[in-house]
Amino acid sequence: MRKKVKCNKKKKGHWRNKKEHKQLKSDTTEEEIREAKTIFSISVNLKIFSLFLVMESLRAVVYLSVFLSLMTSVCQGERSSENQLQSVSDEPVFGLATNELAEALQGLLNEADARVGLSVEKKASVIPRCDVGERCAMKHGPRIGRLCDCLRGTACNTFFLRCY
Repeated sequence: MRKKVKCNKKKKGHWRNKKEHKQLKSDTTEEEIREAKTIFSISVNLKIFSLFLVMESLRAVVYLSVFLSLMTSVCQGERSSENQLQSVSDEPVFGLATNELAEALQGLLNEADARVGLSVEKKASVIPRCDVGERCAMKHGPRIGRLCDCLRGTACNTFFLRCY
């Protein structure tokens, strides 16, 4: 068998024999591999460095936010202690304690309710309500038993005088 030779002339990309071609081809690929490895390692190092910078900036932001929140809470505490009003419930008004004032006010309200309740019933002629089955009397009818009005939805039987 004969070896194939591309060209006897030494031109770019043409070699005299296969051995020389393989040797040169293997040399260039090893160089290319080394070059690719260095480029890859450089790019990986750059990515790691950029990630490190991002992490450091995030860490700085977190520390700054924690510091600011602590300072805000401390300043709020100092401001609230300076502006704190004296307790009103501690001082007696007109020589009376808070409980005594509350009891006196409750007594006044109860008396006012008792007075108003009777006068309103008399003046407005409010008639109390009767339950179903109780004796009733119509307002303009016979007044046997107590005068009361039946609940809503029921009526007073005029013959038996009971709510039905």
